[in-house]
Amino acid sequence: MNYQTINKIGVILLLICTKDLVAQYKLEKLGSDINTDIYDEISPVITRNGRTLYFTRLGTHDFSRTLIQDDIDLSKTLTEPEYFTTLQDIYSQIAQSVVTDPVTSPINQEIWVADSRQGIFDRVFHPGFPLNTALPNSVCSLAPNDDQIITINHFAKDGSMFKGFSFTERKPNGSFGFPSPIYVQDFHSKSPDVNICMSRDGDVIILSLDRQEGLGDADLYVSFKLKDNLWSVPANMGPVVNSRDRDITPFLSEDKSRLFFASNRPGGLGGTDIYMTRRLDYTWTKWTKPQPLSAPINSVSDDSNPIYVEPNAFVYFISRRDGSSDIFRVDLNPTTELETPIVLRGTIRHSVTNEPIAADLYYGPSRLATSDLNVHVTQGAFEITIYKRDLYRLAPKKFGFIGKNQMVDAAILAQTRELIYEIDFYMTPILQEQKLEVNAIYFEKGTYSVRSDSYAELDRLATMLTEHPMIHIRIVGHTDSVGVSYELLDLSRSRSEAIKKYMVTVKGIGSNRITTEGYGSSMPIAPNLTEDDRAKNRRVEIFISNPQTQKTIEHKDLLNPSVRISKQQPPAIDTIHKTKKTPGTVPSSSHDASPDSAGSRIHYGNVGFVSNELSIKEASIPHMKRLVDYLAAHTSKKITLIGMTDHTEKVVDMQSHALQRAQGVKEYLVYKSIPSDRIQIMEIAGQGNFSGVKVFVEK
Repeated sequence: MNYQTINKIGVILLLICTKDLVAQYKLEKLGSDINTDIYDEISPVITRNGRTLYFTRLGTHDFSRTLIQDDIDLSKTLTEPEYFTTLQDIYSQIAQSVVTDPVTSPINQEIWVADSRQGIFDRVFHPGFPLNTALPNSVCSLAPNDDQIITINHFAKDGSMFKGFSFTERKPNGSFGFPSPIYVQDFHSKSPDVNICMSRDGDVIILSLDRQEGLGDADLYVSFKLKDNLWSVPANMGPVVNSRDRDITPFLSEDKSRLFFASNRPGGLGGTDIYMTRRLDYTWTKWTKPQPLSAPINSVSDDSNPIYVEPNAFVYFISRRDGSSDIFRVDLNPTTELETPIVLRGTIRHSVTNEPIAADLYYGPSRLATSDLNVHVTQGAFEITIYKRDLYRLAPKKFGFIGKNQMVDAAILAQTRELIYEIDFYMTPILQEQKLEVNAIYFEKGTYSVRSDSYAELDRLATMLTEHPMIHIRIVGHTDSVGVSYELLDLSRSRSEAIKKYMVTVKGIGSNRITTEGYGSSMPIAPNLTEDDRAKNRRVEIFISNPQTQKTIEHKDLLNPSVRISKQQPPAIDTIHKTKKTPGTVPSSSHDASPDSAGSRIHYGNVGFVSNELSIKEASIPHMKRLVDYLAAHTSKKITLIGMTDHTEKVVDMQSHALQRAQGVKEYLVYKSIPSDRIQIMEIAGQGNFSGVKVFVEK
C-alpha cells in the first residue's frame, strides 16, 4: 500500500471509517525528556519538516523568573517572599480567582523546545527570556514563516501583558526574539483558555474563544487577513462545527480543506475527543459533520491538541490516558522494525581524482525533502545504521559539487543474509576551479630540482590527467621567507615550471593543459619563525579545472553511486531471514522464494536481461511463462517489479535503463492478460549487482 498517496486523498478518513485498519497504526508516547509524570505537557506544535517540537509544560518549579514591571526585573530586586507574593497577585488577576500557589498553578506555563539532531527530538531544552517569563507563555501554532511560532498573549518590553497572540521568531543561532503582537479586530473571550491555528499561507486563522454570541462553552471562529498583521473580526463557524459543549484546539491542514479540533460533545469515546471535518465551500461556514477519530488516537480519557504533520504522516496530540497530560503520536505511514539492523557504509569521492572528500550526507525516509533528512558530517567515509523497513534516500552534498542520490529499500535488503552494504558516491565539481589535495612535493633545498621521493606523487597526478583528458591544471609555487624577495619569486616560478616540464616531457601531458604561477613568500600558510613552519610554506599547490563545467552539467553525465555487498559480513545466524519453500503456493524457478517474515512480499525470482541491452535472456523466458501461469491461477495476488543494472554495464543512465527493464516485464505480463493494477514498479534503487528484474509476490 502506498501511504503517501493515501495521505494526499485524506488518510484520516481511514482512521474514521476502518477500525481494523487503525489497529496497524503504532501509538507512540514521546520520551521522558518531553513527557513527565508530575507535570502536564500540552500544545504540541511541530515544524513542517517534522524535526522540531515546541510544547508547553505547566506548573514547573524551574520556570523563568523574569518578571518585568516598568522596565525593572523584579526577580532581581525583590526578596523571595516579596517576589512570590507579587506573582501570586498577578496570577489571581489573570485567573479571576485566588491563586494560593503560583508555582503549581496552571497559569505557570513555559515553552520548551525539542530539536532533532542525531535522532528524533533528542535535544530538549528550556529557553529563557524573552520566549519565557514568569507570566504565562504557551505555544499555539506555526506561522507561515518556518522560523516563527505563534504564542499566547501580547507582551510589551516594559512588562505589560494583554490578551491576544504574538509572533515569536527563532533566530539562526537558536535564540528567540521578543514577541511581536498579532492584531485581530474585536478580539475578546470570557475565558483565558483560548487557542489559535494559522493557515500555511497566513491568510486564515481559526480561533477557539468563549464569547457571548457563541453556541457553547467555547466555539471555533474564523478570521481572515485584511493586511499585514491585521485579521478580521472572528466569525462563528456555525452549528455544524460547533456544539453546545466545549470546542477547542483547532488545527487546519495545509490545503485548508480539513479541520481537526477537540470537543467534549456526546458521541466520542469519553472525555474530550479529537474530531475532523471537511470544508465544503469558500464561505468557511459549510462543513461535513465532524467525526471522531478512532482509537488509538481517541480514548476514554481527554484527548486534544491534534497536529497533522503531512510530509511525515504523523498525527501528534495530547492525552490524559496515563494520568497526566502527555504528548503522543500515531504514525500513518507505519514501518516495522528490521529483525537485524542493516549497516550502510562507504565513501564520498571526487569524480575526477577518485579521492575521498569532506561532504555532508543527508539520509532518511525518501518521502521527506532532502533538507528535512538527518545529516551525517563526513570527512569522506561514513557509516549509517538503519533499523526500519522503509525506503531511504542518501544524498551527498558539498558546496561547488554535484552528485547523484542513492535510494535504498531496506525491505528488499532484508530479504538476504547480507547486513552490510558499501556505497561509493561520486561528486562532480561544478565550479570553474577546485584545489587538488596532493601529498607534499619536495625540492632540493634552494633549487628547483624535484627530489626523487616526490616522483610517485607526480606520477599519480599524471595518471589522473591521462584518464581525464578534459581536465586542466594550474600549478602554483610558494617559498618560505628566507632570502631576497625577487629571488624567492623566481624560485617559486621555476619550481612550478619544473613540475610542468616533467609532466610534458616525461609523461606526455599536453602543455596547453598546464599553466604555472609563482608567488614567492607572499602567501604563507604558517609563520616563518621555526624550521617546521618554514617547511610548510615551501609548497606547491595544484588546482584543477574543467572547461566543460562552464556549461550546464546534465544529470546523465554524473557518475552513478557504486553499491556492493560488503565482504565484511557478520557471522550468519540461522534465525535471520531463513529461506524456505512454500509448496503449492509459489511455482519453482531458478531462485527459491525467500519470504520476509516481517514484511509483506516474497522474492519469487529473477528475470535476467542481456548485459547493456533491454532484451530478456532466453533462459528466463520459461520463468516468465511460469509467472504468467501463477498470476492467472492466483487472481488475488499482486507483484512488485524491481529493475536492476549491474555495475559493469556501460549505459548512459543506469536508473533509466533499470526502470525500462521493469516496464518491459510489466508490458509482457499485461499483454498476457494480467491486469496492470496487479503489477507495481517500485522506485528504482539504481545500480546493483544483477542485470534484470527482481520479482516479488505479496504474501
